[in-house]
Amino acid sequence: TLDTVLKSLMVASTGEQEITLKLSEQAENIVEKFREAGVHPTHVTYMVILKMCAQDRDPKRARNIIERMKKGLILDANGNPMYPYTYHYSLLIHTHMLAGELERVKPILQEMIALVRAYRNPDTAKETYQSLVSRNSIRMRKLGP
Repeated sequence: TLDTVLKSLMVASTGEQEITLKLSEQAENIVEKFREAGVHPTHVTYMVILKMCAQDRDPKRARNIIERMKKGLILDANGNPMYPYTYHYSLLIHTHMLAGELERVKPILQEMIALVRAYRNPDTAKETYQSLVSRNSIRMRKLGP
């Protein structure tokens, strides 16, 4: 599947020293070629690409993907928009943290929690927040002053 190809790319290139394109850029190129061949991405596909953005420390590309998803510009096999889920947002937050852009984390987290609340599930919103804070608190201390 497309997801398997992308995961393989990520694993295969972790040891390479000279990569002309960032992993996330390579992955997006692969997704486009698959799309042209009639194979459409899934939410997991974009989760893998966002993981690659984190590995590349490329928050600009990650934000661009999330923005395209929010606008309904990324479509599934049935032509339906694929909107970002909480795990897409958490990967965007992770990417910003790895890039040292801690000031951008809070607004993204607030947006994500607002979206969860909009689905009328306050327990999930609280759980998401606690999970992100505890998982990333060590990283935040490492990246702090």
